Amino acid sequence: MAIEWARRIGDTHREGEALEKLADILYHLSRFAEAMDCLERAIRIYRDARNWERLAWAIAQISRAGDPLGLAEVSMARLEEFFTTLATVADSRDGESEPHRSETGALEERAERAASLLTPKTAARVYLCLTTRLLFLGRTDEVYEPSERTIQHARVAGDLRIESLAYAFRSRAQQAQGKMEAFSVSATLAHQRALASGDLEALYMALGGIANLHELRAEPRCARDACVRILEATTQLGNASYVAETLCNLAYFDIILGEWDNAARQLEQARAMQGESPSDNLSAPALGLALLGALRDPVSADTLAHAERASGALIQWISVWAIMTLAELDILAGHADAAAAGLRRIIEQGEADPLYRRYLYPPLAWAELELGDYPGAAETLGEARRQADVYQYRAALMDIKRVEALLALREGRWEEARKALEQSLAICTEAPYPYAEAKAHYVYGQFHEAMGALALAREEYGRGLAICDRLGERPYRARIEEALKEPPVDGGDGATER
Repeated sequence: MAIEWARRIGDTHREGEALEKLADILYHLSRFAEAMDCLERAIRIYRDARNWERLAWAIAQISRAGDPLGLAEVSMARLEEFFTTLATVADSRDGESEPHRSETGALEERAERAASLLTPKTAARVYLCLTTRLLFLGRTDEVYEPSERTIQHARVAGDLRIESLAYAFRSRAQQAQGKMEAFSVSATLAHQRALASGDLEALYMALGGIANLHELRAEPRCARDACVRILEATTQLGNASYVAETLCNLAYFDIILGEWDNAARQLEQARAMQGESPSDNLSAPALGLALLGALRDPVSADTLAHAERASGALIQWISVWAIMTLAELDILAGHADAAAAGLRRIIEQGEADPLYRRYLYPPLAWAELELGDYPGAAETLGEARRQADVYQYRAALMDIKRVEALLALREGRWEEARKALEQSLAICTEAPYPYAEAKAHYVYGQFHEAMGALALAREEYGRGLAICDRLGERPYRARIEEALKEPPVDGGDGATER
């Protein structure tokens, strides 16, 4: 109504503002394409009126609305066109004599010239938009400078919200580059500024970085606590997609902590909020539910095949966990070749966000080991360790050390196998991560069995079995029961995660 009324009386400024407000409502309802339609209309109004301030905000908003639709390249082109237009205006204002400088100058130069025409708050917003474009396009080495300009302009404007968001996005780029100390500092600053600003969206972004820090450090309880606070913020914000994403993250940490019933409820709620996937692929919560269910009950080949079709959607923790679990189920069922092929495709073809891709190396090494490719498994484990070192990813060592132990057992390196298992178990129990602990106990049982210490083997198998029973887990439970029924075997290279 406000839009129509403004149009009828010829008040284009109010019409543009009304379109922006409607777009913001649509964005938080996850109706991104409709929000973009409104913003396209607002952009035409502001461009025709040469209202550079409002045009800058509308371009930033349409960029944000297009991000869930994968339109980072489109929005980057639009932003560069905006910088060029304003730089030309600035050159004309300043009597710039050098021809076509605005069109040929470097992006940073054009952005700076454009910002000279804007208020500090608006300049901060467009620099933040540039920061996020570069980040989403994978140009992480270019993120620092525009994020610094964002922070500088935000401080002049006294806008803690934008400053917090700049630190949050900078932290993501630093993490992707393996600059973990800088990542920790930026994530902490983002959190501090978000708290001071009281802005819910800034708090949502900042707490995501805090949760990520705790996840890397194998501190799932602290990460879950951060996610609970994120859920409170996103619920107040009223953004359905943020709430669904947060529920998926909560489910992931509940799976880690052994609270599988809680995880299932959260995934069901997230799936209900997201609705059915428009494609043949499963949504992230549906994928998580499918694989969590597969750990507790027999699952049909059709269900696993359906999950396999969704296996490239590695954009959040629950998706990664589900694909790792799918690979494990394949290996346990004797289909290590299928597991290896699927994991290699995701890693080599870039189907996963680089920040999540590192999770896939341990299960790939295990699959290669089961296929008898010991050199390949050793090489993959080496890459897994390198990634864990670069990203200070302590949580990864639970799986890395367990698979290292399996390889050492196959090659008769008994002491190395024992040390690797002790390291895996230490992190599993400290975290805690009961399911990873059950797997480590199972492999430790194989170690003792290979060494001829059958009583110790049965103790380890029993510990693993107790955890599986508590979780309601079936695949590993079946393997442990099989191991307990088998007759004693002497030492050798036959140890396997059966």
